[in-house]
Amino acid sequence: MFHEDLYGFHSVPTGTTLPSTFHLGSIQFNRYVPSAVEIFSPVPDSALSGIGRKGIALSERTSDGGSLAITFPSSVSKVVLELEPDADHALGYEAKTSDYFFSGLSGALFAASIPPANRIEIDFSEPISTLVLKGKGFLYGVRVPTETRPPGIAPEDPVRETSIIYRVRYESTSAPSPPPFLGTVNLH
Repeated sequence: MFHEDLYGFHSVPTGTTLPSTFHLGSIQFNRYVPSAVEIFSPVPDSALSGIGRKGIALSERTSDGGSLAITFPSSVSKVVLELEPDADHALGYEAKTSDYFFSGLSGALFAASIPPANRIEIDFSEPISTLVLKGKGFLYGVRVPTETRPPGIAPEDPVRETSIIYRVRYESTSAPSPPPFLGTVNLH
């Protein structure tokens, strides 16, 4: 089965100011300056409810146009970016072969523009360790494939997976004993 790990801002509270360098899981993000987690499309303060998705706005932060450097804990050959296509968008990327020890890597530099789309899959012919996004856009998250997708299967296609569990008896059992303690805590 094809799997991707998502490293996104969905669990970070809106308005949180992130330091210039931070981690989501094991991936390091460097924005070069602190930035805030936002919702796109912004929900007006007067609205009783609204729908949006959390992410960070990207803009040029370095003299060479760098907006965000994404460093992976191990080399990767594919990266999937989740972006907002309706945001102000003029984004590209640069990546070079992995800085991690691999013999036989060419030292190639990969660079291209990124079209405005919800999901952008970037495949590299050689493993990379850092991906630098350049320009402006709105990033929701980064997905890193953990297994290879079968040929002809799109990311949104369902994949049939079956398993057989042997020696499991389906029979009535007694009810579980009640918990020794039950309480609630107000998290607000």
